[in-house]
Amino acid sequence: MNTFAVCDVCGQEFYRWHRIKTRVCSTSCATSRQREASHRWHERHYTPVRSPLHGKTCSQCGAAFESKRSDALFCSVLCRVRTHREGLAARVTAPRITIRGASAPLSLEPRAR
Repeated sequence: MNTFAVCDVCGQEFYRWHRIKTRVCSTSCATSRQREASHRWHERHYTPVRSPLHGKTCSQCGAAFESKRSDALFCSVLCRVRTHREGLAARVTAPRITIRGASAPLSLEPRAR
């Protein structure tokens, strides 16, 4: 049952031992065959999948932009920071809460004794 076979990598004819179904003639051919198989497997399983771009309008400046994220609101960091700062200014100038019947606005500071 000893036969000759053709190497899958280099095409060279080699002697195959009894009942061993080797497909390569040498260790270097086996290494290169394994490397190619590993590369093919990696391409199948780890190819990056790019998400489609979403057409959006910036909620700060109104400019049209494309975003990778579907929940993006701003076209740039500058617009995001401007919106944040406007919100801070609105919170600072908000009217103070008063309790009905109180003569002065509610204060959380400790009373002087």
